[in-house]
Amino acid sequence: MQTGTLRTKFLTRFLPLFLGSFIVLFGICYYLSNQSLTREADVISAQTGRTAALEVEKIFQRQIQYVAGISKNTGIIYGDREARTQILDRMFQDSKGFAMLAFSDVNGQAFSNTGKDMDRSDRDYIKAVRETKQPFVTGPSISGSTGKLITVIAYPVMDEAGQL
Repeated sequence: MQTGTLRTKFLTRFLPLFLGSFIVLFGICYYLSNQSLTREADVISAQTGRTAALEVEKIFQRQIQYVAGISKNTGIIYGDREARTQILDRMFQDSKGFAMLAFSDVNGQAFSNTGKDMDRSDRDYIKAVRETKQPFVTGPSISGSTGKLITVIAYPVMDEAGQL
């Protein structure tokens, strides 16, 4: 190939310019599209997080209302241990999403829907319900019984006189 032809001179001078321009243009396009996709992924992630949070909130509100209904059951308020255990077990079978249902006296001595005895006297949720006579929902924690992640919904059981 002759080095002095017009074509060779043109290619040796302008080809690096074209290649350089192409690489710069490619880099700019890559950078801008990457930034756009990252922003879009962040927006979608935030929307997904908000949707998931709303779903969890709905589930919690449903579960709280379910426990509130149980706390107003006359068998739970005035029944003996056997009656309460049967009611708790029946309600547990009808419910979804509960690891267990339990009844606790004012001192924290509790039993589950299966009749298992539990000492919950040192738990913050028992103390909070006893002091405020208001429902209390704990943050996520590991269950001592199952080893799974749980949240406790403690709801006061009040008689007609307003006594816990």
